[in-house]
Amino acid sequence: MALPLLTLPRMFATLGISVATVQKDSLDQSQLSALFWLTNVLSVIAAGVTVLLGWGLTGVYGASQLLSVCAALAGTTILAGMSFTHQSVLERKLLLGRLAAIRIAGQLIGLVAAIIAAVILDWGIWALVLQQYVEWAIVVLGCWFTAGWKPTRPERAKIGSLVKFGGYYSTSSIVFYAGQNADKVVLSVLLGATKQGRELIGMYSKLYEVMMKPVQLVTNPTTQVMLPGLSRLTATKDIKTLQELAQSFYRFVGVLLIPAAVGLYAVAPDFVEVLGGEDWTEGASILLALAPVVAVHGLININGSLLAAIGRADQLMKAAIVIALLQVQGALAGFYLGKQFLDPATGTVEGVAVGYSMVLIMVVFAPYMIFSLSMCGMRLKPLLVDLMHPLAAAMLMGLNVLFLRGFLLGRGWSTPVVLLLSVLMGVVCYAALAWPKVKRDVIGLLKGTAPS
Repeated sequence: MALPLLTLPRMFATLGISVATVQKDSLDQSQLSALFWLTNVLSVIAAGVTVLLGWGLTGVYGASQLLSVCAALAGTTILAGMSFTHQSVLERKLLLGRLAAIRIAGQLIGLVAAIIAAVILDWGIWALVLQQYVEWAIVVLGCWFTAGWKPTRPERAKIGSLVKFGGYYSTSSIVFYAGQNADKVVLSVLLGATKQGRELIGMYSKLYEVMMKPVQLVTNPTTQVMLPGLSRLTATKDIKTLQELAQSFYRFVGVLLIPAAVGLYAVAPDFVEVLGGEDWTEGASILLALAPVVAVHGLININGSLLAAIGRADQLMKAAIVIALLQVQGALAGFYLGKQFLDPATGTVEGVAVGYSMVLIMVVFAPYMIFSLSMCGMRLKPLLVDLMHPLAAAMLMGLNVLFLRGFLLGRGWSTPVVLLLSVLMGVVCYAALAWPKVKRDVIGLLKGTAPS
């Protein structure tokens, strides 16, 4: 419950300025230092907002420990703020491997500290608070020692355009976050008053996380490379190379996430049974509705890095507002149509899942892609043509997985074993069918040799 109260203020206060630091073609010492001190001031404000939100919601939820947890976690925002400018410096230098190593080290050491605190010291929820402090302390130390830059004392510097850009980007991030959680908010408001409703919301939220996991695994590292790479090309005004590199990023995401969407759809009933047991059997229809979104969600997500790289965070913010409004409408329409036409017990949740998918796939995807690509002179059609082969290969893979799944279940094999074999078979099948695309668009990009 405390994590959104921590994430949202931190995101609004610091994310945009960090992105602006990466996107700007040239920054002098005074500008970087000014951004560093501004980020730290905003981090302190964000920490205060987290405490106030915790205080305000303590009475609403009746969770007496919420305020103390929020107050403790608020300090991690201040600690994190000390690293954001240095992380941006590493990204500007394209030292992404070094930055990834620091982040992973922080996560691992933080996890070990949390396990010790929970298991040996019996700290309970405070073990998770300790994890956050240890993780960010490692990140701060690692970034300060490796970035090769240190701030000077605060002084006046021309950073107005950077702050404006950062404001647009932060606002768009908050709006996108709100839009992506509109379905959960609708369900919480309309179903949260009953125990059964809360159970359905919990199941839906967990299955939504399952759907988003492959999207995050692919797009998070992609955008970390995409933003600084395209930003440097924007600075040199090498539009042709920028378009070719951007196209290769979109192909990379599509080639990986199209089969993930088809595969998740094919194994959804088995996955839900393994994840939640017999109590979650009705959740299969929810995951079936959400699975197709995997592919389009990934392509939609990286539009933000493209627009930020070419300096159009203002257009990104406008698009975020429109998309969020559409997602709210989709969630509400899905809820009431599901309540009327689907299973009385779970129809509302299933309807929200269908509404979420239909809005992104049928309403948002094509217009937003056309809009974003046109900002740098690109077109959607060549990208879709490039992705036809992976789509056909993924569909054939899905048919093979469904056949294998039916064959094994018909002979009494256990669901976990069937799920494992289905996933392995799907990976091998898709790799064989789409190997030319995998070699060019995935392996080629990872090696830095992906052609246009």
